[in-house]
Amino acid sequence: MVKLLDTSHCSAELSDLVKNAQTEIILISPYLQISPRLFDLLKEAKSRNVSITLIYRDDTPTKKESKKSNEQKEKLLSLNINTFVLGNLHAKCYLNESMAIITSMNLYQHSQENNIELGVRIQREKDSELYDEIYREMQLICKFCQPSSNSLKNSSLTEPKIGQPIALKPSNNLKPKSAEKNQKISPEKVPKSPTNSNFLTILSNFIFGKDFHCIRCGVTVEDNPDKPLCKKCYSSWARYKNENFAENYCFLCGEKAKTTYAKPLCGTCYASKMKK
Repeated sequence: MVKLLDTSHCSAELSDLVKNAQTEIILISPYLQISPRLFDLLKEAKSRNVSITLIYRDDTPTKKESKKSNEQKEKLLSLNINTFVLGNLHAKCYLNESMAIITSMNLYQHSQENNIELGVRIQREKDSELYDEIYREMQLICKFCQPSSNSLKNSSLTEPKIGQPIALKPSNNLKPKSAEKNQKISPEKVPKSPTNSNFLTILSNFIFGKDFHCIRCGVTVEDNPDKPLCKKCYSSWARYKNENFAENYCFLCGEKAKTTYAKPLCGTCYASKMKK
């Protein structure tokens, strides 16, 4: 079962993810700043021969930041952690062979102790389809990475060689979903996975502050459950004010769904809301 995490639970679950890893850890985060506690946990995991891959964004640092960045790289290099860089990276996703965490939380201590964060934990045993989808996307992200300049100096490694806790065989021609925005895909070629697609949309709403939607035309509207229609559609609806009139979209996720003014959420979003 997918579990919603607040700030303290994001940090706690990340610690458990590292402590309980048996074969593999993958950490994707924009910033190369590891909290002392997390570093110690990674060091302990490495002593158990757990493969650790860290992917981060290699921004051009200031002189002060450059010193800290080099210190971090040297510390990670001492553990023989595979570090890779990817421009424009903004995702935060952490995974081992049995669970994954998607969250707004970065790896550094200030984020874990001072910011208000939100995330979800996905267990492979209970949500294998969603876990596999996350792992597959992480593999695709890895294909576009470059080795860190300080990473594995004595190695011939040229791209992340993450392990295979699940049987996935991504094509070398695949790209991350973010790189496919401008590609035209015929409807018949779109994978049919409405449950996961809907869940990931809801997750984006919670973590990344995505917009809400007019239940009649689907355009974005303000976050107000008492106003699930845009101004134009509301003017049309106000003629009769039939709260049970069939509409076309979910107010929260924006997916096609049978909704009404009185019940503007699709079944999945409504169930998710009730669990809170």
